[in-house]
Amino acid sequence: MDAAERAATSWLALMDAKKYGESRDSAAALLKNAVPRTVWEETIARARKPFEPFGARQLIGSSYQTSIPGVPPGQYVVLQY
Repeated sequence: MDAAERAATSWLALMDAKKYGESRDSAAALLKNAVPRTVWEETIARARKPFEPFGARQLIGSSYQTSIPGVPPGQYVVLQY
């Protein structure tokens, strides 16, 4: 799970730097195929605004999953901050 945590930390750094387009481009194909880049950028900026500035994150849990509601079966690591 260390690789998943590193990937999540890197991805969250893009989000915190307001590089929403880059965060979408570096996401899994499932997200990229579901949400156009401009829609992602606008939606994330609007959703995050009431919570800015974000503070520090602490990982509180992680689990390996092969079935998650609403997504195809596969191998997933779910991280909770």
